Amino acid sequence: MENGEARPVLEVATRANYHAELADDPERCDYFVPVHWLQSVPVNQAVREIGMFGNQNTVCRPTTPKWRWTIERLKQRFPRFDYVAATDIASVTGN
Repeated sequence: MENGEARPVLEVATRANYHAELADDPERCDYFVPVHWLQSVPVNQAVREIGMFGNQNTVCRPTTPKWRWTIERLKQRFPRFDYVAATDIASVTGN
């Protein structure tokens, strides 16, 4: 969105290095994914444990056994976590 008008990100995000030449390649193009946080905590309560799945990307395809362990551990640390709401983002955001 620029000046109230929806425009393609490759037209307005000129300070970043996005690969416009890959825009038509679903395996290699850049994706922008909205995030709706169900719960947040102060930095001093952040969950950071050895053995948890981690990736520097905001979104990634989980393919390692660490992924399932990480999800189960986070569910313990965030007891208000609502699995249905997390998997059905349309119901969470109203989209």
